Amino acid sequence: MYRRREDRPMPTGVDHLTVEAVVAIHDGIVAASSVTSPGVRDRGGVAFAVEGPGRPDRDHRERAAALCRYLVANHPFVDGNKRTALAAVATGYALTGDRLDYDDDVRSLLKRIGTDDRVGIDEIAAGFRGWTVEAVDDPVPDPDRERLLALARADRERHRAIYEALATE
Repeated sequence: MYRRREDRPMPTGVDHLTVEAVVAIHDGIVAASSVTSPGVRDRGGVAFAVEGPGRPDRDHRERAAALCRYLVANHPFVDGNKRTALAAVATGYALTGDRLDYDDDVRSLLKRIGTDDRVGIDEIAAGFRGWTVEAVDDPVPDPDRERLLALARADRERHRAIYEALATE
């Protein structure tokens, strides 16, 4: 399910996420909310979000921040872009064994990403670093689709109120 890059032989975190995995995470968000419209508006935008973070000079947290930025700012889905970005990033962190323990401030960050193109990857990564609880679980070296979706679902359940608030914004 993950893609292997020649410049990084062992994928970590969001490197495991494919276009299909991010679309499946989005589909889970749509299914969990009666107010979210389904659909991919721009599959190329999803691909750019997934492939763009893979620069070898970025660590996995910066790649997660880039994925978040591209999904939120470029709006590749009809609806649920912020929630999809958040779930994808949380899934990427969980794959490394870390957990994002964010609070309601994540909503403000996600809204700013969507409305202010000056919010950069470094600022987003710093926000996520502040919410990171390191090494709470074992890393998942080779996740299958079901494991990825289970991790995304677990984050949605753990932060249900935040996801519900994002659905109405």
